[in-house]
Amino acid sequence: MSSRHPRVRSLPPILFRGLTSFRDLEARIADLPEELQRGDASEVFVEAYLWLTTVWQVADLWVVGQVPLDVRQALNLPADAKGIDGVFRTRSDVLVPYQVKHRIRPLASRVWTAASCPDPKGRRAVSFRSRSALPRLHD
Repeated sequence: MSSRHPRVRSLPPILFRGLTSFRDLEARIADLPEELQRGDASEVFVEAYLWLTTVWQVADLWVVGQVPLDVRQALNLPADAKGIDGVFRTRSDVLVPYQVKHRIRPLASRVWTAASCPDPKGRRAVSFRSRSALPRLHD
């Protein structure tokens, strides 16, 4: 499946090819020349991760700018792109908005974090950290 991210074509076509580890991905993203590109690459990765992992049971996923009006209204989201990077619907019909952040800390190991906003009951957040290379899930 191809990414639905609106700026995916601005990323190098080989960015995600032949990756052998999460650290390899981090290094490639960190080497991108522009902060906007690094953020876009992180968002594309999270989109793919959410589709491919079975943990979140994603049935539908919309990136920012493509979230249907009825979904935005159900979540009380603004019409603009502020505050979220996308929304997914689980197989159990729960809507979960998410936001992606990419950070590089000087003089420390890189920390790459993506977190979903909690659902209305205050559950469901996911974070990715480079040291473990495995997502940590929070309920």
